[in-house]
Amino acid sequence: MSLESQKAKYGTFKDPAHYEAISVKANKSIPQIKRDFINTFKYGQAYFDAANGILQQPSYHARKS
Repeated sequence: MSLESQKAKYGTFKDPAHYEAISVKANKSIPQIKRDFINTFKYGQAYFDAANGILQQPSYHARKS
């Protein structure tokens, strides 16, 4: 990797390619979020069964897991 010096005193350089390996790649499709959650967690289906009566969007909270 090579960088050119910047003229600004506190300039920063951020190359998005440097972060690709650690970026979070979460699905945005609600049915896919639900399938992934159920397949990943032992009690994933139980979560959705219990959350349906309490939360308006259980998949939103499942996506953050």
